[in-house]
Amino acid sequence: MNTEPVIENRIWQPEMECMPRRELQALQAVRLREAVTRAMRVPFYREKLARLGVTPEKICSAEDVRRLPLTEKADFRDNYPLGLTAVPRSEIARFQGTSGTTGKPTWTAYTRNDVDRWADLCARFLVGGGVRPEHTVQISFGFGLFTGGFGLHNGVQRLGAAILPVSSGNSARQIMCMQDLRPEVLICTPSYALKLMDDILNGGLDRSSIALEHAHFGGEPWTEAMRDRIENGLGILCWNNYGMAECGGPG
Repeated sequence: MNTEPVIENRIWQPEMECMPRRELQALQAVRLREAVTRAMRVPFYREKLARLGVTPEKICSAEDVRRLPLTEKADFRDNYPLGLTAVPRSEIARFQGTSGTTGKPTWTAYTRNDVDRWADLCARFLVGGGVRPEHTVQISFGFGLFTGGFGLHNGVQRLGAAILPVSSGNSARQIMCMQDLRPEVLICTPSYALKLMDDILNGGLDRSSIALEHAHFGGEPWTEAMRDRIENGLGILCWNNYGMAECGGPG
């Protein structure tokens, strides 16, 4: 697959992102049918699909997603830890998980193909938000079970930009890295961006000592008021990266 970015159009994979609508709809139908086929390897889903009378052969378009059963948080708990995986353990390349604030974490298992596709999806929204191969990207997400840290790391690496993996916390070090290595892009949670902004402004730092142009935020909800405050305070453009561990990472 060609992954050469079309910089002027903010497009990473033109053959996918610019696909004609009819071709896209046909591909969505094929991919949905493949997903149902894989789901039927899992006893839990095979039983739920059978009760609804759904088989791969009955998936004719993306609209048929409405016929599929919902997966709820309780389903992950009832099949803990890996009862919903559709591949043998030998094919799993990585585990990620939620924070487990309401109990044990929800685990997500990734094959090598999953990890590669994840990197492409992150590269797409990063390029769409202005990141370029010549940029340096400061990643201030935690590098642990949370999908954001390694997910964004792989996306930045895929598009060819330089990575500054500072991880989370230690705001003085974060700002030092911004001043000394002058990254153009910041990746973190929006609330932590507010903390860094307040430290920068209250510390009386010269804004010209920081080269930030863009920021990509995720990991928690935020408001347009927060966006306005950060964009006006730091003079940057802010983008929303949404996702969910249960969906494999990027939304």
